[in-house]
Amino acid sequence: MIDDPSEALAAIEQAARNERAGISFYRQAEASVRDPRGKAMYRSLVADEEVHLHILSAEYDRLNRTGDWVPLEKARQADARMADLFPDEVSGALLFTPDMSDLEAMKLAMDFERKGHEMYDMAARGSTNPAAANVYRFLAREESRHFELLQKSHDYLANNGIWYFDDVQAPQLD
Repeated sequence: MIDDPSEALAAIEQAARNERAGISFYRQAEASVRDPRGKAMYRSLVADEEVHLHILSAEYDRLNRTGDWVPLEKARQADARMADLFPDEVSGALLFTPDMSDLEAMKLAMDFERKGHEMYDMAARGSTNPAAANVYRFLAREESRHFELLQKSHDYLANNGIWYFDDVQAPQLD
């Protein structure tokens, strides 16, 4: 059961690895893109993934110490250091290669965000703990929003040959 603290800790560890992989991928993608709008889009995704990692760190720390979840707003503000909790590793599931085209990179990132949404959504539905379910639902919405941004950017680049990124529509935390 996802509400069992040991299973929740394992789920958070996996989620943290996924968020780290996203950060690494988006940083590499930003470095490879020449267009300022593409760079801005990837920077915004890095910033979001770093916030997600921070929230997961706060949840992991609290669960590990007390067996309880931190309410989402408190987790956002917690003094949490993910680097102290998890080794600096990147999943092999999301690898950027220098020869990857912008469209290929976006397709890979869209698949990553879709899988992240599915993972968090399933965790939210499987949790009877309201605080845990709230955190998982928030993260699922974030992954969905990232997917939509990447899909819109992909479609615009594929159809118009130029990057599209409107920082007003960029994924922002609620």
